[in-house]
Amino acid sequence: MHLTETSPRPSIAVSVVARDPATGLFLLVRRGLPPAQGLWAFPGGKVGFGETLLEAAQREFHEETGLCLRNTRFHRFLELMADGSGDDPAHHFVLAVHRADASGEPVAGDDAAEASWFDVGAMSGLPITATTLALAREIADDT
Repeated sequence: MHLTETSPRPSIAVSVVARDPATGLFLLVRRGLPPAQGLWAFPGGKVGFGETLLEAAQREFHEETGLCLRNTRFHRFLELMADGSGDDPAHHFVLAVHRADASGEPVAGDDAAEASWFDVGAMSGLPITATTLALAREIADDT
């Protein structure tokens, strides 16, 4: 599901901060559609009706990377808002961020244009969302 619809109420979405336990690298996707089109971010998207946050996190991750998650757990909530005055359309998302382990060669799918593994140093040189880089630094410092 794509994060582009506007509504008079916030939308619930998920994001997955996945790391390879062997290398410590983070898996990012380059967004193919708004919001954040062209930027690197953690895989994620909207929660479907009747779908739990965990189910949505696992589904979105698999749709965007072709990989499966292990040891998935809730990390924290974030709010993402834009008024539509910049490059992104107006939106308001309550984002349930999850942490998980994953490994393998990702294959970009759904609304992801690319998918690849990065360390925090390499991430800081990418066109990346501010929340993605902040979360990666937070989780890297936490381990």
